[in-house]
Amino acid sequence: MARLKYPKITVVNTTGSHGHFLRYTLDKFCSDTPVIHKLPFNHLGNSHVDIDYSGQFIFDEGDDLNIENENIIFINVLDEILYFERVWLHRAGDSNSDLYSEQGIIDCLTHWGSTFPAFCKSKGISIQEGYTYGFMNMDQQGSVVRNKERFKEICSKNNSVYNYNINNFFTVDAFESSIANIGKFFNMPFDTTGIAELHKEFCERNEILKTQRNVEEYLSGNKDVDLDIIQKAYIDAFKK
Repeated sequence: MARLKYPKITVVNTTGSHGHFLRYTLDKFCSDTPVIHKLPFNHLGNSHVDIDYSGQFIFDEGDDLNIENENIIFINVLDEILYFERVWLHRAGDSNSDLYSEQGIIDCLTHWGSTFPAFCKSKGISIQEGYTYGFMNMDQQGSVVRNKERFKEICSKNNSVYNYNINNFFTVDAFESSIANIGKFFNMPFDTTGIAELHKEFCERNEILKTQRNVEEYLSGNKDVDLDIIQKAYIDAFKK
């Protein structure tokens, strides 16, 4: 591996929040890393295909964030918890979980070591009801708490941290601007020529993003819109 021109940057991801895709994009469009032609997407649309990366950008989603005095991009899911809950359940670890199936969600949660299904069972409530309770109490909701704890830990260790909101992935304009802003923050050059085509590929392969606006449509009066269990839980919380 060639010597890096800049200090390495670590993308701190939470499972399912597109950290692999962000790392790929940064390495592909950085002006001072080798050209990448290969697309990163597997059959589920996740950016898990093996790529010969430069090493300039590192991926990390571990719980033991023992990172000090480093350059960090922290993918923050705080403002898009509904999207995050759906996307990680469906895509994390290539699970392809069925969000219309309580058992499918239970299986995914159990696989990742979550005690949430057992909690719901002990309370005699469904998974949907459990998620409704979480959305009604956002300050105590598991993903919110974990996101805040991880961000606090990263910021407490003298790291240079760029706070990257997950909704930057939602539109091509926001996504392209976010790459330019990362370049300004870390004083690195990026040439985003072709990023619109890459983002289009990302969106076309992301079934969760395609249905991101369904809750908004339902709440605006379209009661015929198709909703999965997590979306129904969010609407139930909104009504109460």
